[in-house]
Amino acid sequence: MSTDAKHAFGDRSSFGRNNDLSMAIEASTGKGWVVPGRNALCLIVPDPSQGFGATCQATTDAKRGDLVMTFASPESRTVQLTAVLPDGARQPTVRMADGTIRELRPTPDGVVSETLNAPITFSLRTPSGIATQDISRVVERAISVDCGAGRIVPVASETEIGGACD
Repeated sequence: MSTDAKHAFGDRSSFGRNNDLSMAIEASTGKGWVVPGRNALCLIVPDPSQGFGATCQATTDAKRGDLVMTFASPESRTVQLTAVLPDGARQPTVRMADGTIRELRPTPDGVVSETLNAPITFSLRTPSGIATQDISRVVERAISVDCGAGRIVPVASETEIGGACD
């Protein structure tokens, strides 16, 4: 694992990550890592804007296809999706806003990583069934501000975030 990623996430903090056992992967945003932990699996991927993003899932959830990382670009309405496919998974697809279904091609290591325009869901077949995640709200969350008390205010760009709740 790179020194920058180790510095950003520490060595053995959450989920008992063991960086010495990490496996390098190629994400569309650059070199990332799959890191085993105590009853968990973590995914660390370069953030397209700066630094890294990480997500960890219980091993049972990762085996169902839930080890997925998304980054959103509010300006272009695109989503950068990286997912680690569990053993035996096949047919990773995304359903787009226009209703089309697009098949994604995993690497030999079982990773899919693509920049997608207006995706709605990410699905794949696993030995335990079809796993589907709603990723449609990733861009919406990226261009809104939570003002508290259940009040979510949409903003046109990041420059409007400062005064959105006034």
